[in-house]
Amino acid sequence: MVLFASLLAAAATGLLSFWWQQSYWVDLNPPLCSSRLLLQGEKPYSACYTMYGDAPAAPYPLTTLIAFIPFTFLPGLYLGPALIWGSINGLLVFGLLRNQKPWLFLIFLSAPYWIAFSYHQLSPLMAAVMLTPTLLPLVLLKPQLGIPVILRHLNARRLIGLIVFVALTFVIYPGWVGEWYDKTRSFDGVIPMLVFPINLIFLAAFWRFRDPDVRFLFWMACIPQRSLYDLTPLYLLPKSLRQMLTACFFGWGAFVPLLISDYWRIPANQVWLSIGMIYLPILAMLLIDQRHVSQNASKHVDPLE
Repeated sequence: MVLFASLLAAAATGLLSFWWQQSYWVDLNPPLCSSRLLLQGEKPYSACYTMYGDAPAAPYPLTTLIAFIPFTFLPGLYLGPALIWGSINGLLVFGLLRNQKPWLFLIFLSAPYWIAFSYHQLSPLMAAVMLTPTLLPLVLLKPQLGIPVILRHLNARRLIGLIVFVALTFVIYPGWVGEWYDKTRSFDGVIPMLVFPINLIFLAAFWRFRDPDVRFLFWMACIPQRSLYDLTPLYLLPKSLRQMLTACFFGWGAFVPLLISDYWRIPANQVWLSIGMIYLPILAMLLIDQRHVSQNASKHVDPLE
């Protein structure tokens, strides 16, 4: 039943992606183009990119290009991205069904998810791996966003998988790191932890740093982010339907400037919004939830122990 529902979700979101691409360019096209160049024995970072402003967007690493190679055999411009997007969502639904926390399905109503959909970004894949950690090597498709997931779920077996995947990239294209790094200098992402003074709210996380969810939120704030679409995995942290609805409500508040001005186009401004409207509410929920857990535990202490 879980597998069937996951395949159904993959098919539905794949069809939605196929329809969306008729009118909008998605960010999966450049890495698919680079994967084709790699398969043809050409330099993968020589020609495929999207322009943001006056500079090419930073490309995906070779791990992404290798993972996308099977999709390059599909005909046309739209089928490859649609199948990738459908597969990502199928994996996410698979993890959600196995997790058995129904309120987490509201992740599909969160602002970061829908912004990720509009560009076909990979943050829903990071959320899927959060729920199914055996897929951990897949976070290397977007390594900076995958670091918090790795820190949360790493063990010896998964470490071997990560090492093998990275080693494979050097077997296939030994000099890729230099070429890729050269093209990443246009990346204008911002690290939330360094945005003063609003970053000071994260000091509250140290009160409950032993909590794995609080640590995950903290590590997320330590990685460079360009847009709200990177924050989809944070919507796996709420502990109840009420918390999830609250997180979704505030998250859409961060999305409002996208509709009314060009303010959102500046990554630094988006990070301010993400801290105030996404990080802070979710952190507050986690801290309050832990306080209630501690209080309830103290009420049930056996005085004879």
